[in-house]
Amino acid sequence: MKKIFFMIVGLLAMATLANAAEVTVTWNASERATGYKCFYGESSRTYNPAIDVGAALECHIPIAQTQDDKTYYFAATAYNQYGESEYSEEVSCVITGLHQVPSNMLINSITVNYPGGDRVVTDYSSRTITITHADGTVETKTF
Repeated sequence: MKKIFFMIVGLLAMATLANAAEVTVTWNASERATGYKCFYGESSRTYNPAIDVGAALECHIPIAQTQDDKTYYFAATAYNQYGESEYSEEVSCVITGLHQVPSNMLINSITVNYPGGDRVVTDYSSRTITITHADGTVETKTF
């Protein structure tokens, strides 16, 4: 099977406001795959049990007790009636108090929706952070 390429789109709650976050991992379809499994963990290549998402091209992962500057690692596999692929290339993401900063530049952007309506989009291709506040005001910063 071909390699699976994926990105992380985070929907996170601030640690001070909630005890859990949800990260959405997406990937491109793999030729001849009939299903996919998503993996995550707090150590490289040491994952929690697989989340089988069937034919879906995304996986929603609840992450409890989100801490600032905590690194999470993600991978996926594809499968069909003949077996399961090796792990995809692993990507990691550091969850901070304001937004996520990836350590692997395969990620194009990260979106964080905070309780109360604020939204932070970090776009790594344009090197911008766009903050949309609940009241509709928008701030854009470059990095």
